[in-house]
Amino acid sequence: MAYKLFYDQLRADLPWGVSVAAVVAVAQEMAIAADWSTGRNSRLSNETISERTGRSVRTVQRARTLLRLLGLATEVLRGRQRTRRERLASWRVGDRARGWASVYALHGRRTSAFESQHITRIIEDVSPHPRRGLFSSCISRQSVVTTETTAFNRGAARRREQKRRLTLRRNHLKGAVLASRWHRDSSTPAWVRRASVTAWAPVCEILAAHGWTVQDINTLTGVRTEPSSPVAYMRWVLKRTDLDFPPHIEWEAARAMARREADARIAQQLRERDEQGQRRAAGATAGAAAREEIRRNLADLARRRVDRKGRR
Repeated sequence: MAYKLFYDQLRADLPWGVSVAAVVAVAQEMAIAADWSTGRNSRLSNETISERTGRSVRTVQRARTLLRLLGLATEVLRGRQRTRRERLASWRVGDRARGWASVYALHGRRTSAFESQHITRIIEDVSPHPRRGLFSSCISRQSVVTTETTAFNRGAARRREQKRRLTLRRNHLKGAVLASRWHRDSSTPAWVRRASVTAWAPVCEILAAHGWTVQDINTLTGVRTEPSSPVAYMRWVLKRTDLDFPPHIEWEAARAMARREADARIAQQLRERDEQGQRRAAGATAGAAAREEIRRNLADLARRRVDRKGRR
């Protein structure tokens, strides 16, 4: 249900896609490895899930990312490589693994107020049954319901307010996607990971609304510091930053200026080459004419010498 309702909105901001069959297969393997009563402690690695489902490792990674963005799974502990000391300690107890897999907790979808109202409206639209009991209330006013498409596309009152809520929801999804990418980027400072993706989502929502990227955020947080409260520190930095001009805009402007200068320099070199070619051609023509004149003069001199000898 969550995939069907929100995948199209998420897909607009994701550079890749994943099928519902792959998501369900990965979720089933994660659920089998999790605690039966709580859904916690799902410790399967991407390689293990790939072997069990027959999907590629990259598909498993995408499915897990989508589960997090849909609110169906939470990465409690992120996997990492073990240090040399940790590997030696593991080898002493017979563990030859070189790292730890991520620990996930599976749970029901955590819906926002807008999503709850959206789902409630769909249920009411596609159900012609009374609201309370058999005779205590009347049937829904929208009694003629055929398909889910009709329920989604039907015009309703307060359309402007619904569009505003939908825009807010899309911005929230963009912030969640940007927070997830930033949290996993290799160039992101270590102190960023002290806060979860959920905690960073509202901050990244502001940045995503202004077109910021992961590289822009890392440029903003490039100062070597260890804030005690990462989220509060980032909000303090954003208040003192002009968000309308992300760093990548300046980089693109600088690259465009450099390209224009290079094009102008190349055009100047081509013009100089053409002028040199024209001068060489003119010089070659003048030289040919001079050589021809010298040949005629030499021929005249030789003829005169012959004439003088004949007269003697």
